[in-house]
Amino acid sequence: RDYTTLAPNKSHKITSSFDQRITLNMEKNTFGKAEHFLLQVHPIDSATFHEFRTRQPNGKRLLTCSSVVHTQWESNYFGKPIEVTVSCPPNPAKAKKMALARKLKDEKMKNPPKNPNPIEEQEKEKEKENARKRMQEFSETENGPAKVTKWYMGEYGHSEDDETDRLHFVYMMGGKWLLGQDVVIKQLKVDVLHFRLEFPVERFMVLRTRTSLEEDAVAPMAASLNDFLGKRFVEVVVRQKFDNPCEVALQVTPVSRLDAVVKQLAQKGFESGPAPSHMISLQEGDMVEVGFAGNIECTDQLPEQLIYKSNIATVTYFTVKEENKFRQKEQEFYSGLIQLTRRYVMTPTVRAKKVQGSVFTQGQNLGQGQSLGQGDENQQPPQKEWKQDKLCTIQINIPKFHIEPNTEPKKAPVSLNHNNGPVDNDLLMSLAVALGDEWKRVAHYLGVHRVRLQVGSIITCIH
Repeated sequence: RDYTTLAPNKSHKITSSFDQRITLNMEKNTFGKAEHFLLQVHPIDSATFHEFRTRQPNGKRLLTCSSVVHTQWESNYFGKPIEVTVSCPPNPAKAKKMALARKLKDEKMKNPPKNPNPIEEQEKEKEKENARKRMQEFSETENGPAKVTKWYMGEYGHSEDDETDRLHFVYMMGGKWLLGQDVVIKQLKVDVLHFRLEFPVERFMVLRTRTSLEEDAVAPMAASLNDFLGKRFVEVVVRQKFDNPCEVALQVTPVSRLDAVVKQLAQKGFESGPAPSHMISLQEGDMVEVGFAGNIECTDQLPEQLIYKSNIATVTYFTVKEENKFRQKEQEFYSGLIQLTRRYVMTPTVRAKKVQGSVFTQGQNLGQGQSLGQGDENQQPPQKEWKQDKLCTIQINIPKFHIEPNTEPKKAPVSLNHNNGPVDNDLLMSLAVALGDEWKRVAHYLGVHRVRLQVGSIITCIH
């Protein structure tokens, strides 16, 4: 951020402290009074730009773009236009071609040809070239000139190596992105662009797109890119301690750091748990609330909300238990859900009113003494409204430690009271061991009563 006070009777040159290529040159009498000016630059790194091109439907048509420049003005009009320069990466196809030419030139300078071709070899090459030209002229006289054919593939015909592009100036006014059609953009250097700013704007940037992109799609592309810059793609990790599954760690982490976070939690003892959630999008400073459902409840006092920040670990530790131990009898564990919701403030947008039949957001200057959105004095400001969005739901299980396994049923001893005959207790025991489960088949064949069959089964189990 750069805060500056501009005098009306002096010329000024403002250079961004973040990028020296972003400058604003102002002549004298540009402002009617002392102007308090704020300049803020939001850069777009290559990783974010590549991810935007991958996720958005028409992102492939965007080649490069400049940083998003935020400005705050006290005046509603400029007495004279402001000369602006911004940095914008060149066309990737042209950059590759220039880098290749520079590399070949450097190699040629480092390794010049030591033995040039003799005169005889040069004459032979000239004769071959003349013979090739004569053959081409003869074929044209016989068959006519060759027709140039073009293979048309529509949108897919524009590959990544397309060197043709267009520059578009887009700006934001009243919370809406618009296309500056009358702005002439000049390229001073390979990565420096120049244009004139005729009126105050909230934000502006320059897009370098393919020639196949329609002008109506430029402003929506800028709006989607601006919204994408504030998004952070994260996943929610829930891990439990191996020796005590009731102790839980919950952390909201970027997708790129998922494996590292899982390893860090494992080092602290949180080794088991459910799989991470699906990919969700948050913004810096979003408030995330944690809730519970099912047969699980939290015994600790959790914070009201977790504030997500990408440079600070968003993690919390808590203890859970079953809500009702008589539920879920058919399962070997108590099951519940951890629910995460995003809580945010929704402020209704106020549209700018028309001034003398023209809308200021369309790029027209307001007259002196007129202000943007000038309305009635009795008009009340819009009220803020809190809303909630469901982010994800993760299932968590707690084993049932208090349930003991079923013990084996106790069996009454079996003995024979009358063992004077040839069939005594020892004979029956040896026969039971020899037959095993075949007792039932023998009993069915002999027609033995059911009670005696059960006694035989008991004897088999004992031995």
